[in-house]
Amino acid sequence: MIFQLWTDDLQYSLTPYIMTGQTDTIDTLASWMSKFGMAYTAPLLKFTAASDVTTPQPVALGLYPVAPTLLLVGCLYIYSLTALVVFVLSCTSNNRMIFVPRQLTTKQEQDKEKSALDVAQAWLTDPLPLVGSVFPGGDGRHVARSVKSDPLRQVYDSKWGLVKVGIGLYKGSKGDMIFGLMRQSHSQTRRYGQHFPSVHEDSTVKEEMAPQLSGSERQRSRKPEEPSTLKRPQLNIRMSQRRFRIIGIFPTLFVVAITGGAATLVFGWLITFQDPVENPGGIFSALRTGSFVIMESSTPKEFLLSQTQTETLRILLFSALASHIVSVASTVLVTLLAYRAATQWLTASEDPDNVNLTPIQYGLLVRTLGSGSLMSILNSLRYVRRSRRGKAPWFFKEALVGVTGIYLITHAVGLIDLWLHSSAKAISVIRSIPFEAEALFGNTYSDVMCGPFNKTELPCQKLISYEQGRTQFAYNILVATLTGMNAMRDLNPYLKLERINGTTIFVPGSTRSYQSREFTYNTYGLRAQCANLEDRCERLAAPLPQFLVQGRSPVTNCSKAGYPRIPYHTTGNLSPSGLDTRDIQTLVLGLIGDEMGGMINGTADFSSPWTLNPASTVVQVRWPQVTTAESPGVAYSSTPDLYATCSLTYLDIVAHYEPLEAEWSILEASPSSPELASVFWTPLMFQWSGDNLLHALKPYMTESDGKFIEMLETTLARSSLAWVTSLMKFIPASNVTTPRPAALGVYPAAPTLLLVVCLYIYSLVAIVAFVLACASNNRIIFVPRHLTRDGERDEERSVLDVAQTWLTDPLPFIGSLFPGGDGREVARSVESDPPRQVYDSSWGLEKVGIGLYKWSTGEIIFGLRRQSRPQSRRYGRVFSVEDVDIASQEEPSIHGDVAILPPLAATGEAGT
Repeated sequence: MIFQLWTDDLQYSLTPYIMTGQTDTIDTLASWMSKFGMAYTAPLLKFTAASDVTTPQPVALGLYPVAPTLLLVGCLYIYSLTALVVFVLSCTSNNRMIFVPRQLTTKQEQDKEKSALDVAQAWLTDPLPLVGSVFPGGDGRHVARSVKSDPLRQVYDSKWGLVKVGIGLYKGSKGDMIFGLMRQSHSQTRRYGQHFPSVHEDSTVKEEMAPQLSGSERQRSRKPEEPSTLKRPQLNIRMSQRRFRIIGIFPTLFVVAITGGAATLVFGWLITFQDPVENPGGIFSALRTGSFVIMESSTPKEFLLSQTQTETLRILLFSALASHIVSVASTVLVTLLAYRAATQWLTASEDPDNVNLTPIQYGLLVRTLGSGSLMSILNSLRYVRRSRRGKAPWFFKEALVGVTGIYLITHAVGLIDLWLHSSAKAISVIRSIPFEAEALFGNTYSDVMCGPFNKTELPCQKLISYEQGRTQFAYNILVATLTGMNAMRDLNPYLKLERINGTTIFVPGSTRSYQSREFTYNTYGLRAQCANLEDRCERLAAPLPQFLVQGRSPVTNCSKAGYPRIPYHTTGNLSPSGLDTRDIQTLVLGLIGDEMGGMINGTADFSSPWTLNPASTVVQVRWPQVTTAESPGVAYSSTPDLYATCSLTYLDIVAHYEPLEAEWSILEASPSSPELASVFWTPLMFQWSGDNLLHALKPYMTESDGKFIEMLETTLARSSLAWVTSLMKFIPASNVTTPRPAALGVYPAAPTLLLVVCLYIYSLVAIVAFVLACASNNRIIFVPRHLTRDGERDEERSVLDVAQTWLTDPLPFIGSLFPGGDGREVARSVESDPPRQVYDSSWGLEKVGIGLYKWSTGEIIFGLRRQSRPQSRRYGRVFSVEDVDIASQEEPSIHGDVAILPPLAATGEAGT
């Protein structure tokens, strides 16, 4: 700084601030002094090793909310803990053992002990043990079956003497018609213990009564029929004249709404929010590419700028929701299938010779259609695979296939959801929103300052005047001067210069607020192509050998290169000794034909000042404060003059701006008119670019290689366009959009479509089951008014609706075994709501226990026991208080924790 090395640089940088009188000139001075001060000390510095050197690598992090994550983990642990607690409690309470004599075992080889808790648990989880106790079978093995822990082994099932189970109206103990389960054996129809000859009556066929009749029913059977009761209207089944009666509408709507609705939601979302860029052909394009690309919700700009990116993938949300609601809908859908099975069951029950359900098949069907669980399906499949079993009716197999299919589809949806979650992904893209307001980002030439093109005058004649003994351009027009200076130094807030692939163009300044827009606009550009004349010009011969002479000898003439007037000077000469007194100045001289101008009066130096496009120029640069020695002992200049020829092509440009990368690009470029080129090169001919060239080329003053030429091209283009900035005016840009960051969800087509198809299959099955049920809902039960709830008028109820409850819930079966003491069992038998089919009141309510009790033949059997005060009842057996005392005395003795079961006194089913 003390030796004034960078005063010229400081003056060049501060000139615009000083001329405009800006208030921050002092701050700018301090800033530039700091920069230049450090820059000129750079040669004194050396590199040292840095510390904490790292290489950034992109890493994907999963962000999971704490609350649901911990809740999931907590629920899973609760599940496991509950299982462990139940297991421990079961093991600690498993202290009751049933002693089974060898003659009651399968192989009859040795006595066995079985867990009473294991057998009792089967009674609470499966209707088969109850069915087995009601239908003990005719093989005499009912006692052995009562202690089986496998429910399938607790029910008699053989081709010999097998009882069939039907559904319909039968005559009760008081002569009333009641709706419920009926025995069917060959050509005879029986209700529990009641025998009714059918059309194919065979008096030789007799069947023993199983001891499952309730005590109250047996008591009523002993009473004489009441004439008043027989005179009352009875239940009656009629055939409806309507071919289509609505039934099961609410379960159907529920299944269709949550499954078909979810499928429609997913499919509609896929169609509505498809990304038009990635899937331009809609769903067919997605099928070709193998992925659905969906526009997720809009994302703020910080989404791209931040290191963390979060987005909710809607299809994954819908998929997870579908996999959960399908598990709920499966149970409801199974009950709809029960309407189909109930229709065929009713048809099979109308003729005793039809193939109907066996007791074990009825029990399996109740559990399968009532729950649709895996265990019920497995038990039914185990039964079907038996080699020795009763013949199953077609509707039993059809119902099993239907429930199994629903179960598979339910879990297929879960697997598809897992597949979709593991293969879907989110990507960040930018999508453009049209900008409707006028965007003045483009620019064009305005002839307001220069006037129209007139080849009889100088280009831009309105700004040319004769001042101070020579022709001047824009003399004392401060706007043109300051606008050009600011544009050259990137200080112009309205219009700036940008170099793109060797072409310098105009771009809007910061005050135009273009940064967040993407647009295409029209502007102008300049491509300068220069060539060094150093090797094509003649130099002064060195008086000493080259290796003894420091520096390079000066250029004497460039005639061989085609420029005889270069170097251009008006006074002085170059002596043979090397002394150079020529007044060579930094000039940009124009060439039009054989004429060279711009030395004195700018474009007025030419006889015809209108140039062609491209325009030809010659540049000579002389560095200030450079001297040469007169004697050979003194070195030549190490910073010789530079000479180059340049071709300037002025262009009409169509440019594009991309805001995310803040990147300009040239879409189209075509040569401007020669008239416009002549106007644009006029400031160059009046030598407005000399200071700009010296300042920009100063770092290359000792070089003449490619870097010098590249900087010369850049500076010449920038300077030429900078000085015509004041001649521009803004025009609207085109295709103006506002880019917005967006997240795209990429979903593989295979699992997505499979999910939709499975959900629609669910809905279709529900609709088909509903239509078939309505089409077969032609049996009506006539219910007299005295059997209705309000007792005001007669009612008609669907037989199919009541029969369906017998196939989906064990409560109707239990209600028929425990009719209650209020005399309303007939009315309860035609209720379609299972809880209403069972007597439940604080008066005369019977209790049900589990354990060993005495069979009608005196054998001890494990099963369900009635408990009531002051009487104790078992199926078909009513004991007075005295009987209870006797029975209690006959209870098997308990030795420790093992109940001793004495050997059978006789085998066979209980008689009537």
